[in-house]
Amino acid sequence: MAADRATLANWAGHAAFHLRPLHERLLTVLRARSKLFADEMTVPVLDPSRGRTKTGEVWAYAADGTPWRLDPPASPMSMHPTAKPSGCAAILLGVLQVDGYNAHPKLAKRGEAELAFCWKHVRRNFYELAAAAPLRSRAKR
Repeated sequence: MAADRATLANWAGHAAFHLRPLHERLLTVLRARSKLFADEMTVPVLDPSRGRTKTGEVWAYAADGTPWRLDPPASPMSMHPTAKPSGCAAILLGVLQVDGYNAHPKLAKRGEAELAFCWKHVRRNFYELAAAAPLRSRAKR
């Protein structure tokens, strides 16, 4: 027999309440680090007043200093009910490695983060350029 949706929501709410101090402590520890990686994902959020869903964001933050024997890895997530760059700004204080999401330059312009872009996303542009106009091979002399 499966648990009722209301029961599951109640359990999740209680768990979130009791785990909140741990989550806040983890975010505090990450804020003290000099660099972070952040990525976001849009998610549907219930909006009962409108009778439908709206778009929210889940932000994942990651830091791992273990290869350099600096800090243990950590990866908390934060949910924000709107898809706005302010969700990410709540944690940033240093170098942020990010993808090409258009909100990140706004954070840098406001002085909330120094950006380091992901090489995978930069490399993709070079690949697409090369695929669109392949290099001509040099004629043998």
